[in-house]
Amino acid sequence: MRGIDVRHFPLVLDVIEQGIFTVDDDNRITSFNAAAARLTGFRAEETIGKHCSEVFHTVRCEDACPLRQSIGRGQPVEQNGV
Repeated sequence: MRGIDVRHFPLVLDVIEQGIFTVDDDNRITSFNAAAARLTGFRAEETIGKHCSEVFHTVRCEDACPLRQSIGRGQPVEQNGV
């Protein structure tokens, strides 16, 4: 069985109903699916290449970024509210 062709990755993300975005090692957004666009009101073109904190501006961005914690620990971080 062959793996997924990475060129199809954006298509796979866009059929998922949950809002999903990916970041690089510098927390810059590298992909932003259609559901994320619907939920946030941002177009993918507006977000790609920006730090996620520049886009979302949440209180957790600076001190308690769950995405950074999850990547650092190599496992999901449980969320308790925003």
